[in-house]
Amino acid sequence: MTKFNLESALKNKTVLLLGAGASADYGFPLWDDLRKIYIEFVDLDFEHAVFSNHSGATYWRDQLLNNNTDSVDAIAAKAQDEGVELFQLMTIAAFLKLEQQDLDQARTGWIEKFADSYLKLVAKAPLEPEHIKPLFENLSIVSLNYERCFGVRLFKQTTLFFNNYYPNSIIRNGALRGIDLNFKTIIQPHGSLGIILKHSRKTGAGIGVTTNCKHSLSATNFYCEYGESIDDLIPHYREFNDGPINSQHLKSIMPVDLMRFEHQTSESYRAANKSLLNAKNVIIIGMSKDGFNQSFLDISPHSTVYCTGGEKLTPDCIQIGHRASDINW
Repeated sequence: MTKFNLESALKNKTVLLLGAGASADYGFPLWDDLRKIYIEFVDLDFEHAVFSNHSGATYWRDQLLNNNTDSVDAIAAKAQDEGVELFQLMTIAAFLKLEQQDLDQARTGWIEKFADSYLKLVAKAPLEPEHIKPLFENLSIVSLNYERCFGVRLFKQTTLFFNNYYPNSIIRNGALRGIDLNFKTIIQPHGSLGIILKHSRKTGAGIGVTTNCKHSLSATNFYCEYGESIDDLIPHYREFNDGPINSQHLKSIMPVDLMRFEHQTSESYRAANKSLLNAKNVIIIGMSKDGFNQSFLDISPHSTVYCTGGEKLTPDCIQIGHRASDINW
């Protein structure tokens, strides 16, 4: 394993930058496997005609079968409105299912090791604002993924840590007051299925996820929680309908922030690049050279860049392991 000095890095502004490979150990697909999922969705024989009969399906069939160079993000960015909508629908369906599988399998890996090492630094720091706050304020997390694999795990461990080690009086009024203790503000400039909540209907306290979704059969808000299926998100649908879910139902649960194609001008991309430009250290986990080059990320030339994988993402990048699991935090 490669030893990384997290304590030293967090004395300065540090960004943890996550690509698709950061979640691969937890069963989430890399781009080639994600393409296969979308190819299945738009196949004319696929069981859910909501995808294969969609007005954007012809475009996606052609691109997925004949364009072997672009990522699905790049294909979507060139699509017309109906193609973009179908991409959103397929992405929601795919990642809800993948998150559900992840929750069922309960895998552990590098994220838990990172969180454990990080929280040990918090535990040994003197309980005073000048010692505690930098550990939180100096760490920013930017994920180019749609799923919430990293956020849910870090959120769960930080919540359990503070519930076990610090009374509420210290969190509310003492050294921890005003700190984002659970990293609810992970930046996902390509969009996500929602933000993290402290309480969850489905999975218990500490790992709930929500977004501003609207129920298709009512005007009430509901949560897109980690591990929920599409059927979970439409609780009354089966009561009134025996047929398959259609595109209107899928669109009704589409998070407002999922997929932005004016990436370089979006608020989240500006926030991500602000963090990167201010960072002394940038740790890139699970990102390919193509994925890095196709993004609109703006890393300061003055930053020290660390990365996993076999490719140098920047000329002076320091490689710290082939995979995230190789790193000894």
